[in-house]
Amino acid sequence: MSAVIRAIASRAVRPETYQSHVAAVDTLIMQTFQGPITDLLGVYAMIVFLTWTGRTRLMGYVASVATELKLHEAAIVIGDQDTEHTPELVENARAWFTFCCLDLQTNLSKPYVINNMRQYLGYAKYLVMSPYHRPVDNRICAYIQGFIITGDLKGKLQNSQMRSKPLPQAAIDLLTSSDEAVDKWLHEMTNKFHPLYQTFSEKQDRNRLLVPFAFMKLYINGLVLQGMGSADDLKSDPVRIEFIRRALESASLMIETQHESTNFRRSFKYSIDYTGIPLYYAISFILKALPLAYSFVDPRHLLNRVEQAAEIFEEGGAQDTANELRRDSDRIAALTQTVLSRRAIQSSDGDIPLSELFDIPSFIEEMTWDENFPALGIFPSE
Repeated sequence: MSAVIRAIASRAVRPETYQSHVAAVDTLIMQTFQGPITDLLGVYAMIVFLTWTGRTRLMGYVASVATELKLHEAAIVIGDQDTEHTPELVENARAWFTFCCLDLQTNLSKPYVINNMRQYLGYAKYLVMSPYHRPVDNRICAYIQGFIITGDLKGKLQNSQMRSKPLPQAAIDLLTSSDEAVDKWLHEMTNKFHPLYQTFSEKQDRNRLLVPFAFMKLYINGLVLQGMGSADDLKSDPVRIEFIRRALESASLMIETQHESTNFRRSFKYSIDYTGIPLYYAISFILKALPLAYSFVDPRHLLNRVEQAAEIFEEGGAQDTANELRRDSDRIAALTQTVLSRRAIQSSDGDIPLSELFDIPSFIEEMTWDENFPALGIFPSE
């Protein structure tokens, strides 16, 4: 764990050593491929590492180690009323549900790693009912309840439905009900949640649940962009236009929330591969949707949000990424005849291009369709 912490911290403190620290952690992980199985702290270390460095390809290995440690069994046993809770049992279940949260969020655009994940998720509530409950358990349960909505939608929608023109009523009903479910989720979480994770006195620290809320709504409503090749495709489909408007509003809310948070921007230097994922999705969707839908929305408002995102990357030390975003913004501004304020663009040779910044796909380009929830069964559930 100490090696992982050093790697994450080095990104902000000594960025020139970041890759060497990451390579050192990679070596430590490879050493666990043979010999005794790692312990629970090792699993947590790998989860933190793959999350905060964007190395999501490690998820399959972490899942295999977690099942060897029987963490998935603890997640079910914790719900057995005849079983006495122990600190070890609860911590094992907590680790499994933490990994479920990561899988639900990270793999919306590709098959889930955990086999039969749905059978475990209903037991997460027993974490907050346990005598060994911790405040973080409220957050785990909140995220699971929210991302079950998007996971279920992912399993029900079919590619043929989304590409039909106009949208079929079955798809409209499913998208609408999912969007409404996310609204209900936010209302319930902000009214029932532990005060530590609910509201904040300062505007910059407003409800942190707004980011996953906006992310889920962006995902749900943004799916209708599938199969749209031109603005003419949208003109004859007003219902699809309304879904795209909602998606763009959610992308705007996500960027605004992160831009207004001093804490988020201060930590972005070392959290860029973790907290930057929803920001990346929001930017990606705006840049994909605006050339098609600019006649139906306010392009200036949305391009100003892209500028705010560029400022976040700029402050995080990714100047080239910020410049790339501004070039894309200027290109779309010219297309939409939108006047933007002048900006001073600087150049840096050491930054990472936006397309290579994250080890994640774009859900607009690489959606996995026609799969049940969860989509991929790799590891045994018993």
